[in-house]
Amino acid sequence: MIYSGINNYCATSEIKKQMGSLEADEVDCSNKTTFTSEEISKMVNLGNAKVESVTYSNGRVTNLVVESNSHIFTLCGDGTFVMDDEECGGLVQLSIGDTLLAQFPELATTGNGCTTPGDNNYSYMGGCYTKGNPNNNYIWYSGFLWRIMGINVDGSIRLVTDDFVTSIIYDESSTNWDNSYVKQWLNNDFYGQLMGNDIIVEQIWCNETTTSSSDRTTCTNNLSIEPAKVGLITLDEYNLSGAGNSFLEGNEYQWTMTPVSNSYIWRVFGVLGNSMTNTDFPENLRAVINIIPDTIINVNDGTSELPHELNQFGE
Repeated sequence: MIYSGINNYCATSEIKKQMGSLEADEVDCSNKTTFTSEEISKMVNLGNAKVESVTYSNGRVTNLVVESNSHIFTLCGDGTFVMDDEECGGLVQLSIGDTLLAQFPELATTGNGCTTPGDNNYSYMGGCYTKGNPNNNYIWYSGFLWRIMGINVDGSIRLVTDDFVTSIIYDESSTNWDNSYVKQWLNNDFYGQLMGNDIIVEQIWCNETTTSSSDRTTCTNNLSIEPAKVGLITLDEYNLSGAGNSFLEGNEYQWTMTPVSNSYIWRVFGVLGNSMTNTDFPENLRAVINIIPDTIINVNDGTSELPHELNQFGE
């Protein structure tokens, strides 16, 4: 009843807001990922029950733990509940967007960076991304192990391969992303290996030049002209994530897509530090893609040993 009550209340709240009839003392569910006890009590009669935790995402409750009559009831991925030490059974399938916000509520964004900035997240280009090196942001897709980076400004989910996918020169002479060998290889050779790749969002990438190892949170100049399905991390993403202390560290030099000039581009390696090099020098690549948030995944614990799975689209 609590689960259905919150969902129904929020659906009604959204309709009232659109009609301009949402009263001041009512709960506005939009742009919220959790609720206070006072807010929940306005939505549904709790009786003697107590809501221990709740997560609300994409128009429905995705996580709910309730204490009642000396028992703990926990919502499972299939919409059923288990009591006390019972475990959820069967294969749990949820959208990647719901799963990410349930695991990392600090990644919630209103389209202007992280809703609640903190030590475990960072804002970039209007989205919100994971900082540091969490051990539960792994996902398996089409023969590759990926790491979930965070949520983009358009709501899509950003992924980066956990390991290098190749070593290649950036280009013979230019740092222009649109004409580079790297872009061609990633969006032809690599992209062609990804099964079910219609879940990947095409986007414009940040190719903005910097002459210093800066931590910009916006990209205003030198954007790519042509959209692409696959790209690289920027120097800013690497630095903002925690650099050598984050999961974006590859333990060897890797390309970013951030130029220094027309002929030099930034490469990163935590131990040796960020440096600039000629584009015709081969370095490692980690591919970056952006996934439609409604994409259904098999939910596991997200560790490298038991990652989430997009196995309906690949191995």
